[in-house]
Amino acid sequence: MISSRAFRFFILVFPLLPILCQGQTISNSFKIRHFSNNSNANGETDFKRKTSVFTDQQRIDFLNAYATYGMIFWKDANLNKEAYPLEKAVNLSAKIKSQPQHQVRSRMLTDEWSRKGYKPGKEAIDAAELDKWKVSGDVRVENGALSFNKETQLINHVDAQNWRCKLETDINLFEVKNFSISLDNCAEFGKDQLGKFYYTVNGKKVFYKPKAQPKGLVNIKIDLDFTTRRYNFYVQDQLIGDYAYFSDTTSKAFTKLVINGPAGFKLDNLHGTGYKRLTADAHYPFDITTFVDEDFSPAKPLGEWSEVAYNASDWATDKLPIVHGGECYKKEDLYLRKEFEIKDIKEFKAANLYIESITPSGILYVNGKTVEVIHNPAPVTIDIRKYLKPGKNLVAIKVDSYEVAPEQVMTHTSTDKHTGWFAGRIHLDLLKTAYIKDVFTYTESISGVRAEQVIKVDYRNLTESKFKGKLRISVSPWFPKEGAVIASKEVLYDVMLIDQLNVSKLVIENAALWTAANPQLYLVKTERLDAAGKVVGDHLVTTEDNVRFLSFFL
Repeated sequence: MISSRAFRFFILVFPLLPILCQGQTISNSFKIRHFSNNSNANGETDFKRKTSVFTDQQRIDFLNAYATYGMIFWKDANLNKEAYPLEKAVNLSAKIKSQPQHQVRSRMLTDEWSRKGYKPGKEAIDAAELDKWKVSGDVRVENGALSFNKETQLINHVDAQNWRCKLETDINLFEVKNFSISLDNCAEFGKDQLGKFYYTVNGKKVFYKPKAQPKGLVNIKIDLDFTTRRYNFYVQDQLIGDYAYFSDTTSKAFTKLVINGPAGFKLDNLHGTGYKRLTADAHYPFDITTFVDEDFSPAKPLGEWSEVAYNASDWATDKLPIVHGGECYKKEDLYLRKEFEIKDIKEFKAANLYIESITPSGILYVNGKTVEVIHNPAPVTIDIRKYLKPGKNLVAIKVDSYEVAPEQVMTHTSTDKHTGWFAGRIHLDLLKTAYIKDVFTYTESISGVRAEQVIKVDYRNLTESKFKGKLRISVSPWFPKEGAVIASKEVLYDVMLIDQLNVSKLVIENAALWTAANPQLYLVKTERLDAAGKVVGDHLVTTEDNVRFLSFFL
């Protein structure tokens, strides 16, 4: 408990449980709470309006109390210790085990899809923006980049930025020298005649050596902060200038981008985002606006995009789930395409397309034909067999753009109403006869190290005749190590042309129970066997022995 003499209240400190993974502590945390008799606080305190119960001095005292305890908790007197190294976090996340997939099923459509953002009139908008860069024959837009044919100065004016902003672009940094790029003297970087890399701080050049020298274009990022007249400078995500003073510390605004480039200099993917401070309502502290966004590639008409024969060579490739949105792309719908081959569609009775989510809404096309209008973001399964054909096929999806109502804009963030629209994971299952639709499993009881697991299997027959066979259900260790089957059961069944539900129980002796310090997961495999005992279908999920489990979207 920490008390403050500046005003009479108590702050309680609550150390929180550590977060662990595979027995390894990832992080510890704590919470500090201020208890007040003022009912207006209501669990929060705003800077203004009815829930504001702190004076400015009280806010400072609260933060000082947090910092004081934090120095003890983290054993860091300067409060500048790295919480968790980014590289270790990336490596740790890469070790996350993927959920098991069906092993006996004709599943199609990988997560790699072609994507394009488009709205009516985009071609004219792009053409007008590109014309601003064609100031003379010395600078040309070619092959999707801005190319300098001879030594030239190019000035591009932007909306005035005077609070915070960032600029990002790609340049052939290692292939040319004697160039400079200046953000209105707020920040400047370049390469001198001797080929030495530099950025400027308070009127002086600071030389540096990049870690790597890749061929082609190199990514550059700059963050400007006019409240302190400092900036960050990155090369290929390497922080070179760390909160350095402006090139000219008297600069009050960034209004133009000045590029002094030699022959052979190239620039592409120029994107700038500005943040404007707002003071009218403390709930909305800033606005966000894109002041430049240029990939130097003219937009092409959308055309018959849902047809198999359509040329989508200029579309980008991305991995599901795919997101589009933000004020930069307001009113741009998201278009997706996926081509695939089927040798003989006649051997399949159903072709179930599983769509995790189309948010907020959209339209599904198969081979140029409208299949379904999707009105909400809930998961949906659609049989598209009648639209498929032998050879090349296409699934195409339009995801509608979205804009939240003004009263739905989240507080304490930007006022951007274009919060994003996206498509979740999608796959296609080609099915011949009966198949397992879904499996739901949970732990019903635990007695010591004996666990009773309930498995509910939902299956369907696609033919007019009965399907005779068995369901074989087994449980085996899966995480952190996989092991042999420890419990199993077989169930005889005759499936009619309706959905069927089988409920089984398996007893797991000497169960390794799940804890945060020692997570244990089991694999529940449900296999469908025909009358001859051949496995003709399966469904795999994982379970925790002390927590109920909901079936994964597979």
